[in-house]
Amino acid sequence: MLTDKYLEESGDEVSNEFSTLETVLLVWMGLRLRNLSNIENIGNDYPKWKNKAIAEFNKYSSTEFGKTKKTSLDMVKNAVVNGVTLTIENVYNRLKKTDDKLKKKNILINGKKDLNKGIKSTQNELKNLCNISNKCANKQFIKACDDAYSKIIAGQDAENAIESSIKKLVQNGIEVIGYTKNNTSMDAAVRRAVTSGVNQTSLKIKIANCEKFGINIVKTSSHGGARPDHARWQGQFFYLDKPVKGLKKFKSSTGYGKVDGLGGANCRHSFYEVTNYEYENNLVNDEEFELNRNNEQYELEQKQRYYERQIRKWKKRKNVLDECGVDSTKESKKIKYWQNKRSQFIKDSNIDFKKKFGTNNVLNKAYSREKVIKKSLFAENFEKNSKRNTNSKYDGVPDVFNYKADKQRRLTDTFIEIDNRFMKDGFEHLAIHSKRTGEILVPISTSKLNNHVDPSKAMQKLLLTSPENSLTAIHNHPNNTPFSIGDIISCNNNKALGEIIVINNNGESYYFSIPKGARINLSIAEYENELREYFRKTKKWLSQQYPNESEADIHHLALVKICKKAGWNYGRKRV
Repeated sequence: MLTDKYLEESGDEVSNEFSTLETVLLVWMGLRLRNLSNIENIGNDYPKWKNKAIAEFNKYSSTEFGKTKKTSLDMVKNAVVNGVTLTIENVYNRLKKTDDKLKKKNILINGKKDLNKGIKSTQNELKNLCNISNKCANKQFIKACDDAYSKIIAGQDAENAIESSIKKLVQNGIEVIGYTKNNTSMDAAVRRAVTSGVNQTSLKIKIANCEKFGINIVKTSSHGGARPDHARWQGQFFYLDKPVKGLKKFKSSTGYGKVDGLGGANCRHSFYEVTNYEYENNLVNDEEFELNRNNEQYELEQKQRYYERQIRKWKKRKNVLDECGVDSTKESKKIKYWQNKRSQFIKDSNIDFKKKFGTNNVLNKAYSREKVIKKSLFAENFEKNSKRNTNSKYDGVPDVFNYKADKQRRLTDTFIEIDNRFMKDGFEHLAIHSKRTGEILVPISTSKLNNHVDPSKAMQKLLLTSPENSLTAIHNHPNNTPFSIGDIISCNNNKALGEIIVINNNGESYYFSIPKGARINLSIAEYENELREYFRKTKKWLSQQYPNESEADIHHLALVKICKKAGWNYGRKRV
């Protein structure tokens, strides 16, 4: 028989998958909302921006739901199979005492049909939940976009309006609307579906075995903290079909087969198969169940679950806000508040319960129910390179940029040439060299702009056909700034680029390279946006820490921090 503890935990793994999915989707929404502040004429351009954002989110959420669904379907199958395995083991261990011919194989064969039905039914329920949740997530994103837009149009500061909308978005998370009478969170809905699926499949196999082996009497399981309308019949004997004197009928008395009965939604009750021999010889002890004690324990456990949900809720909010660069001071305080409240409640309740009923530790901290798995879109790619550290020498430039004399001479010639061209026209210029020798490979190019430069056709061909990490690109910044985040992304995404250099007319030069194996996945817009947002948040934090530093220096320090974390080589020096 499945224990209430097993059933309570049977949906944890799948629930955690959906909790992680929810966090990832909310972070994506928040980061995308950030882009609203970049629209110059929001009144005219918002509809186009919104339609594009919705299309991108729909594509992204569908992909993520698809991946989570695929993983979760296997988890559901394992949960149901494990539950049925325990059920069969229990049936066999009990009935073999009265039937020498009983084989586990026979029980398994008898229950195979119900097992497959149970797996398919629970998996279909999960698929349905995914479809509903995906639609709800898209609606919530649209609502958040319109909310931020309305506030900006009404005259509110764009940054404040966006942050307010992000906070509003994460308040309730992604709610599953229309799945049940009451709106619920994704992870809670999934947990209930899996728990119910595991229990119902096992119970159907038990009923089938009772029919197979001619068993007419069952005894319901019992556990402290059962819901009050279930507590009245738990731990009692019932007959299945043929009336037995002194016993009530199982299905009508327990509500078996109904959503609010034994084995219904979130129910953790099961039953024992009892042979006539066991019943007639009083070999199965009838439990004295204290209803008042159960009801009080139930109320205490429900209150503890409430505290745990509050802790999870505020943890999840904090994680999303942190990823989106929104102040989470309030959320941190709330987490601490509810943790302290939960701890004190458990301590006081255990003391009081022991005085009343003599039972120790009726409540225990359940950290698994408070845990929130933090997952960043960018972190998976970013963190894998974090162990690589740069070795800073030569005025903050890693020694990987300490070139041989011939290469340094050729690069210096290009520095001088680009600087001379800039002094004449004020534009950005781009040169591409061999990373190994420093030899310039194609003529220097310019887009005749002071804030941007595109590679020439010859350069484009070279970038597409050259081996990985074989090229060095050099360009100037007329505004005397370090690499833009766009420069970093371009170098990461173009595998032929082994290193890039920026020279400024103030005598500073900046160096950047990506070691072999340290490139990260920025192939889709979501990852690139997250890197940009991470960079923005880092700059914002550094400007608060060093209020007297120049914008260029803050920019430089942010790149130092990011590159160190990613395992990239970066530094600057005077030329």
